[in-house]
Amino acid sequence: MNLLELSANKLLTFFYAEANFVAIIICAIIASKTFREINIETKNKFFIELIFLHILFFIVEIFWAASHFNIMPNPIEAMKWIRVIKVTIVGLGTYVWTLYIGLSINNVIVDSPVKRKLIFIPIIIQLIFDYVVIFNFDLDRVDTLGYIMSFLIIIVPLLYMVCTSIYTTRFYFKNQNEFIKKDSLVYLIYPVSLVIAAVLQVVLTDLPILCFATSIALLALFINKLGNVISLDPLTETYNRNALMRGLYASFKNEQGIYCFIMDLDHFKLINDKYGHIEGDNALKAFANALRKTCENDPRLLFCRYGGDEFIVFAKNYNDEKAYKFISLLQANVEEANTGDKDYRLEISIGFSRKQDYENINNVINRADKMLYDIKRKKNIKR
Repeated sequence: MNLLELSANKLLTFFYAEANFVAIIICAIIASKTFREINIETKNKFFIELIFLHILFFIVEIFWAASHFNIMPNPIEAMKWIRVIKVTIVGLGTYVWTLYIGLSINNVIVDSPVKRKLIFIPIIIQLIFDYVVIFNFDLDRVDTLGYIMSFLIIIVPLLYMVCTSIYTTRFYFKNQNEFIKKDSLVYLIYPVSLVIAAVLQVVLTDLPILCFATSIALLALFINKLGNVISLDPLTETYNRNALMRGLYASFKNEQGIYCFIMDLDHFKLINDKYGHIEGDNALKAFANALRKTCENDPRLLFCRYGGDEFIVFAKNYNDEKAYKFISLLQANVEEANTGDKDYRLEISIGFSRKQDYENINNVINRADKMLYDIKRKKNIKR
């Protein structure tokens, strides 16, 4: 290598390293902000793990650049071990992303060891294949076979990204309720940008395309997450009271047939006192999931956790028949939530009111709340 080539390679390595260093700083800031949240729930833990895996990947990318541009001693041997680390990080990152998207899209619980193993098995098989290929095949070959093998060592992560994209898209078009599905398209940014960037990176090897694309995608996810912190109840991941009021102003302002449903769990205090507050939280989550299931296919509904075990649903373009049908469907979904091995039963009481012309929203809520109070009193249940 002559002096001119060495200088050019050093410049390219510096540019590549600088880009990845910026990406590391962005990821570190995102991780720090997420880690400081009061409630580090399972979904956020997955998000933090995903961020740290990206930081490791970007660090390894710096060493890859030094090896690729022949700055590092013994670059051929170094490149093999760098590729081993990279495919391992990609495999683990794909696994974490799949769990994260499962929780984010429709609150699917993936804590089951069986489900996690089923998700992880193809990644293990991919990694074993990758290690064999890396140490027995020249991946730097610039021919058809070289490109095919470079593609095959990331085939499972690519398939997982495609599957999560299809899953997210299907969720978006399946659900009619705009308030449930509005965030789902944000989750398409990450897998789509990674797949496109990975393809471009293979073609334009000397440019740090992947680090730019992933940094932007992670930043988009983080910004969306910040919006959810403001708008969502952290326990049930339904809208909070502030988001409800914004939604009413934005989507219900000039609508007719507005109904307010207010509901809570029967004997919720007893569940807390007898089984503990953790189980009480689980009961609230189960009720929230039943409510979400009831509302997901109806674009006329807006729901939130109003406080404690109370939830509110607003409906537009409704009538009494639709109101009673909604109550019946919600009670059926709550009953379906009792099929587990819990030592208690979820039961709810519901009060509702129809908004009169020029009536204040707070008055509509108060009338529904009074009906709920009367129903609870007839059941001899204290609120």
